[in-house]
Amino acid sequence: MKITDIKAYVLKTEFTPEWPLIDLQTTPLHYYDEYNGTPVRHSQSVHLDPEAGFAKNIMIEIMTDEGISGIHIPVNQFMQVEGVLKIFRPFLIGMNPLEIRTIRDKCDRYAQYARTGVWMASIAAIDNALWDLQGKVAGLPTFRLLGGGRTRIQPYISTLGCVTEDLSQVKEWAVKVKEMGVWGQKWFFKYGPGSGNEGIDKNLALAHTVREAVGADTNIMFDAWASWDLTYCLDMFKRLEEVNPYFIEEPLRADRIEAFKMLKDKTDIKIATGEKLLNRFELHEFLKQNVIDFYQPEPEMFGGISETKFVGELCELYGVKFAPHGMSLMPILSVTAAMAPDISPCFEYLMRTVPGFISPLKNPPQIVDGYVQLDERPGLYTIDESKIVQKTEIVI
Repeated sequence: MKITDIKAYVLKTEFTPEWPLIDLQTTPLHYYDEYNGTPVRHSQSVHLDPEAGFAKNIMIEIMTDEGISGIHIPVNQFMQVEGVLKIFRPFLIGMNPLEIRTIRDKCDRYAQYARTGVWMASIAAIDNALWDLQGKVAGLPTFRLLGGGRTRIQPYISTLGCVTEDLSQVKEWAVKVKEMGVWGQKWFFKYGPGSGNEGIDKNLALAHTVREAVGADTNIMFDAWASWDLTYCLDMFKRLEEVNPYFIEEPLRADRIEAFKMLKDKTDIKIATGEKLLNRFELHEFLKQNVIDFYQPEPEMFGGISETKFVGELCELYGVKFAPHGMSLMPILSVTAAMAPDISPCFEYLMRTVPGFISPLKNPPQIVDGYVQLDERPGLYTIDESKIVQKTEIVI
């Protein structure tokens, strides 16, 4: 079997989110006055010229001389498509797609600047598509090829985009998520150091409202989106202790390892981070320094399924919880199913966007009684062509 071509497409499907995006969270740009309190648009594929009633997702397809293809959807950023098509496509044509580990190593050695950033993310898209292809060749779901035996897993719900100013609506949504029976729920702080004391008060009001709505027995988490500094963290973590969050995610910029160490020494609240660490070597430094309690890679950016599973086992070595999250539900489920439940007790489900990301799939996974059932069909993805309103090839 040989790779004959790699293509990329934009798939447009009908989609109306049950949980509309109506608010923003803080970002590192909010240190600047001109961005403080204003939406900062993301470059993710579901936001590619969004239209009411539709989702647009980028998909790559790896084709072979035996007529079997592997796909990955959604590709996170358009820049990854350029890496896949311009950098790696000519290099990969003619290779055996079943040699995933060898291909992964060759890509690393071929693109020597691909240790992180967009090139690493391009490799991630290729890796995920190869795992889809291998599953279809073997006639097995990818999680089975990885050795996974867990057939249902609890998500935690990310409420990204839910309004945080209207506390009555926060309470309503928090209760609704709790009633789903999921592992927990994560909320996004809207304010950082640039918003002063007023922002602190509003962040705390959000946290207390969520806790009061769901009671003491529910896991609640909060995400600062790498937008705080150490001084602000020390103050906020102290104030948040009475809310008893399960963790605070990305309180600091991803590469601020010394600040993470100082924060870890001063708090009993668990720290989650990792989505912006894009290779095993970056992560290993954080693990050795004992600054992570909960690690959350994104398989669509972090080297794909191969690299994500590797670092899951690395987390097990250090006793760190491991919860893949992000946009790519099918790779996330496959890796989580292959990990022990005490190491990987849950995964992230973005309630506003994931349904849009999986909208092109036939019978996509659903949350039922607090769990998502693993798909036993071969590979990762089964596209439902009847759902595709428009399919446009990306030519670079």
